Amino acid sequence: MIYAGIGNYGVATSESQRSDLVIDYSRLNAEILKYSEDGINIMVANEWLEQPPLSVDRQNLLKNKSKKAPNGCFFTFIFITSSFIRIQDQYDINSF
Repeated sequence: MIYAGIGNYGVATSESQRSDLVIDYSRLNAEILKYSEDGINIMVANEWLEQPPLSVDRQNLLKNKSKKAPNGCFFTFIFITSSFIRIQDQYDINSF
């Protein structure tokens, strides 16, 4: 619903021939974005919505470059691979 309002003001901005209305539409778009950010933060704080993915912290990655990957990654790969092999054994894939 928020994006619909932003879209409506965007269309009104592009079609308006009055410069004073274009300024008002731009101000209203900024207010809508501010209120939508506040609403998202409230939903995340109350656990109604998960926090969106964040960008990667490249400085932290450079500091930890020498560290090895956790052992769990290898075991997860082995588990998934062995599960797939069991599924292949259960169903003859060549018969399809």
